[in-house]
Amino acid sequence: MGIERREEDRTQATLRVEYQGASDLLIDYTENLSKGGVFISTDHAFEKGETISLLLSFPGLVNPFKVRGLVAWCKTDGDPGVGIEFQDVQGQELEEFIRRLKEQDSNLVAKEVSILVADDNPHLCKMIEDSLQTRAPKMFKESIHFSVKTVGNDSQVLRVMNETRFDVVILDGEIPENGACSILENLNDELTTTVVLSKNEKTLQEAKAAGANFLLQKPIKFKSLLGILKTKFSISESHA
Repeated sequence: MGIERREEDRTQATLRVEYQGASDLLIDYTENLSKGGVFISTDHAFEKGETISLLLSFPGLVNPFKVRGLVAWCKTDGDPGVGIEFQDVQGQELEEFIRRLKEQDSNLVAKEVSILVADDNPHLCKMIEDSLQTRAPKMFKESIHFSVKTVGNDSQVLRVMNETRFDVVILDGEIPENGACSILENLNDELTTTVVLSKNEKTLQEAKAAGANFLLQKPIKFKSLLGILKTKFSISESHA
């Protein structure tokens, strides 16, 4: 959470509140925000009656939502912070924002694609993750958010996939401990798209026989990976 005091109005501060995801914001709304106010933990000093703006955000939200309120009370000991009280009109705007959020309004929330990258090369994992989260969204017309998790061996893949469903799994063909084929043979979710990477053509063909949806030769071309995602999820490419 960050604080910003704008140059044009030094009496008003803006606090940015970052949630891990939409579900966390919805929980906070149910437990706190819907009651007309919220407590914000912060070390920054505020005065009772001071006007303050909150920017509510999470990964995938197209634009942070801004809501204004008044500092109702301040706490300086223990867990320091401020109690923010919303005015009626602000509460109504927040209620409308939450309604659209629950309906997954495409103008409000970016399309989310969850991706698991499994490769024992941490540099490749990082490159794919960074490219998907920073470069890729700029290449598409729609607002899109790629949620990426990386692991380094096949036992981790199976454990993570038992806990979370992914839209796409990108696998190193020779991933320790048993390789991509063992993962593909144990994958029961037909809705998950699998992409296998390898320098070895034989490994790629074995992966295809084991059920891989797409094959990419290493070193991979990021544009080829984007092409797979664009086709699979019907994403329009930006020509800007």
